Amino acid sequence: MTTPTEIVQVWDTIHKSRVWGSYPNEAIIRLVKRARFEPYARALDIGCGAGANTWFLARENFTVTGIDGSATALIRAADRIARDGLHADLVQGVIPDVFKGIRDKSFDLAVDSYCLYLLSLDEMFTAINEVHRILRPGGRFISLVFAPATSPAVLAEGGGQVLSKPQVFGQFKSFSVVSVGYESRAEGETSVNTWVVSATKES
Repeated sequence: MTTPTEIVQVWDTIHKSRVWGSYPNEAIIRLVKRARFEPYARALDIGCGAGANTWFLARENFTVTGIDGSATALIRAADRIARDGLHADLVQGVIPDVFKGIRDKSFDLAVDSYCLYLLSLDEMFTAINEVHRILRPGGRFISLVFAPATSPAVLAEGGGQVLSKPQVFGQFKSFSVVSVGYESRAEGETSVNTWVVSATKES
């Protein structure tokens, strides 16, 4: 199994080769809008990459922290956010170890757009439990995870794995409320299937 540090190296190479992830994820936009957070609520973008979701959250008046292992991606994220006169704290670190430097109950929202699926199941479980720790009571975690029947070509470049629905519920068992939706779309000849997880920490 690829280590977290090796995953960072793979993705830094990808980000150096081209711009990856230009648009905020529709599922994250939809769920954030529905939740109606207070202005300047604190949000954490896990595996923020070039900053599409970080940019969206900053525009929505969140106080945002984006974390990623790729220095190249974070430079692009910083440029994008600065261009629009927005602000976000961007932190370079390897997941899940980077969570150790974050205090308990620090955030109202965490989002993960196809990041944690790159980890082994044990590392993913550790990361999700860390997210639970750093969320405030009543905090929300929105996570996108590849589902079965996703085309191998989708996973081939960056690595990672698909999870069954029971595996998803097992990973998020520290949360008091877990809703798992399913979305499927075609991209040319490839199929992208996603578990859309919305988890709430007990109040």
